[in-house]
Amino acid sequence: MKRLSIVILSFNTKDYLYKCLQSIFKQAKIDWEIVVVDNASSDGSIEMVERSFPQVKIIQNNKNIGFAAGNNVALRAIESEYVMLMNADAELLEGEYIEKLLKYLDEHKDIGILTPKIVMPNGNMDKSCHRGIPTPWNGLTYFSGLEKIIGSIPGLSHMFGGYHQLWKNMDQEHEVDVCSAAAMVVRTQAMKLVGLLDERYFFYAEDIDWCVSFKEKGWKVFYYPQVKILHYKWKAGQKKKAKTDQEKEIQKRAKSMFFDTMEEFYRKHYAKTYPKWFMEFVLFGIRTVKKMKGA
Repeated sequence: MKRLSIVILSFNTKDYLYKCLQSIFKQAKIDWEIVVVDNASSDGSIEMVERSFPQVKIIQNNKNIGFAAGNNVALRAIESEYVMLMNADAELLEGEYIEKLLKYLDEHKDIGILTPKIVMPNGNMDKSCHRGIPTPWNGLTYFSGLEKIIGSIPGLSHMFGGYHQLWKNMDQEHEVDVCSAAAMVVRTQAMKLVGLLDERYFFYAEDIDWCVSFKEKGWKVFYYPQVKILHYKWKAGQKKKAKTDQEKEIQKRAKSMFFDTMEEFYRKHYAKTYPKWFMEFVLFGIRTVKKMKGA
């Protein structure tokens, strides 16, 4: 059994994918395999991998089947002890080692998912790696801006900052509710018990849903800042500057999916928790914001 499988989903991010793979191969050699799943890129990504990284396994999909389904193509065949999901627009920083993450998982058998500290090019933490469960209240405080305005004020942070839980010590490892699939290490044994990513989510929310599912099965999700990963973010999503009509259409679709997956998440996880009238109110709010955003 291999120690680690690294799965990278690619969609028209050739230059970032190159840097991602290059950063991985600078690591001290461990017993791993690296799998790139390509969702029908048209920018020469596959040719670049074949030319520059012939030791990487490539899975080519004949169309863009989304983030969850794309990763699942590789995850179904994983037999390694651990599997790491990594975005093509992420890379290991100099002096950071994946083996640290694996060692921590070796020592903590109750952890199902471990996230490194993910930082962006400006040095700020990518807060998506450190989230609470997006209950209707946490979602409201985040999307209304209340978390940003008063979520860090002592005495109010627990009430209004539950979406990102930034009152915790970001320099120490601790349990979180949700992390980001931009970079996460998953215990394969736990994944086989919990199940794969939910393919109802084409893009967005699949990592939130997965973390919640792991916790429902009794596995912990942990934040481990002793390893840092750089995330350029949105290079294949809605905030990349669109130049062509096709790119604009893709971005419009991505923006719409953001709200559609939010609605799907609430239906899946809260329909039996809250009264029907309350759920309809929450879903109405999501659809209203979607219209306001032009999605």
